[in-house]
Amino acid sequence: MDNLLTAGNSEHYGDEFYFGYYDIPLNIEHGNLSVFVDQEGKNILYRRRYGGETREKIIFGTEGRVLFNPVEPVHKPKEITTFFLIELDATLSVKPRETAEVMLTFPVEIGAVFFAEDQGPIVLDIFTLDVPKYTLYGPPGTGLICRYWKSKAYTVSPAPNPRLAGVMYLQIKNTQPRWIEISKAVFCAHDLLIYYNRQIVCCSAYMRILSETSAETGFKSFSPQPDMELSTKLLVPRKTIMTGPRCVMVEGI
Repeated sequence: MDNLLTAGNSEHYGDEFYFGYYDIPLNIEHGNLSVFVDQEGKNILYRRRYGGETREKIIFGTEGRVLFNPVEPVHKPKEITTFFLIELDATLSVKPRETAEVMLTFPVEIGAVFFAEDQGPIVLDIFTLDVPKYTLYGPPGTGLICRYWKSKAYTVSPAPNPRLAGVMYLQIKNTQPRWIEISKAVFCAHDLLIYYNRQIVCCSAYMRILSETSAETGFKSFSPQPDMELSTKLLVPRKTIMTGPRCVMVEGI
């Protein structure tokens, strides 16, 4: 793990809270967020408090480190969907048969993962510093429930709080022989690849416009900065839902 992003030294006590690996013991006080992790013999005690919610977990018989990293924004307050919708605060117009590149923001949640030397990762906690909102894409009964997020469209990279939101580099390809207007985009979080360091969280996505009311969306693998790490994926596919690397929007864009 020597090449991984490290936050803190052998012990961490204070107000700083960054994404990265932390050694134990650990005590973070960041605004209303309180995180405490301690080693009791060979047992690990994890405790987190935020917004009136408390999470506690004990791991027996091991030693290791804790990773805090951005994860898919569809876990809280409970996993009810694998989709998230970004509504634009201003409509985008894309030229016929042209490709446009724009930057949006997208929501993230925080995953606490324990890494032991003798076993695989253990998920301690998933939480958010935001208040998640949900919306329906499409008609009642057949539409998709989506985590809702509103974003501006940027041509210069924004700098959102990385503990709340990331920057999405979105490539839009208009396959139609006419101007197309875009007001929203829906993505399936299963294929979301999140990259991060202390200062920024980001992902790369695409939208392929199929008609005036439909488009295909998905994510691409990339690393915009040499010091960025790929986040640990925590979204577990449900056996009853067939998912793929893309989402096809048919109820308007």
